[in-house]
Amino acid sequence: MVIERTGVDEQLTPDEQQVVGTEVQQDPVPGGLPQIEQDPKRIAPLPAIPRAPLPEIAAVAEVEARQLLFGQPVLRVNKYSGDSKDWQMLVRWDVPAESTGDLEEIALLSDNDSRTRYRVLIANVDQALPTDRDFTTPMNFKWAKNTVIPGGTSVTVEVQSPGELTINVDGTIVGTER
Repeated sequence: MVIERTGVDEQLTPDEQQVVGTEVQQDPVPGGLPQIEQDPKRIAPLPAIPRAPLPEIAAVAEVEARQLLFGQPVLRVNKYSGDSKDWQMLVRWDVPAESTGDLEEIALLSDNDSRTRYRVLIANVDQALPTDRDFTTPMNFKWAKNTVIPGGTSVTVEVQSPGELTINVDGTIVGTER
């Protein structure tokens, strides 16, 4: 259906009676719509809130660098030297509660691999590395990018020497905080 129209467009006002063709449009409610009293809270303008100060240039640069890197790189390195039969912490990464971590790699190197025992805890869960075996090579564990460590947990590597022999162990944890 095609409607043709001619004439000038006019703004209709709600207070005037409208005529469409020859038909007069009556108010649906006699006397017009009832007036509703305005809530005084809606009439008063909102108070002006002072604008927060802009962050410093160094803080903005740090945020931009994190976004560019898609996270904050994390590198934890430590060395242990001793002959303790108790578990000794070698290296630890605590993931802040407000972020998550992506674990990428744990590398362990001992001067006496066959006498060194390792315990690895990821997100506070023991990974149950065998302690009854002698390893003859350095340990290097790599994880895929989707190994997410929840905030508020940690990645910890502990070592021990089963005998009186002193061990020298280097440990590295590589990851990203988001």
